[in-house]
Amino acid sequence: QGGMYVFQLFDYYAASGMCLLFVAIFETLCIAWVYGAEHFYDNIEDMIGYRPWPIIKYCWLFITPAVCMATFLFSLIKYTPLTYNKKYVYPWWGDTLGWLLALSSMVCIPLWIVYKLSTIKGSLRE
Repeated sequence: QGGMYVFQLFDYYAASGMCLLFVAIFETLCIAWVYGAEHFYDNIEDMIGYRPWPIIKYCWLFITPAVCMATFLFSLIKYTPLTYNKKYVYPWWGDTLGWLLALSSMVCIPLWIVYKLSTIKGSLRE
């Protein structure tokens, strides 16, 4: 009988827009700033046979990360606790469990970055 309540927890927290936006922010930052927008731009040209509009490169560098970050922050600011059928309000421990579900997928990215940066040989520039 509680399956729908558990499903709502997973849907609202673990598969929600916040987790996906968090991944999108790191993905665009890594492609544009770590791998390099110019390098990625050259790869796109190799794949499709022509250079896309130059504005695309600036979208990868600035516009997409900014829009994703603004949307992520807006969703955190406008956060409302989960309810079911607009009647049942989840208890505090259900809300905490939901945030733990969300963090379990989001915390992997920064932890992996810290791990890789701490175990890399040489300087960061190399």
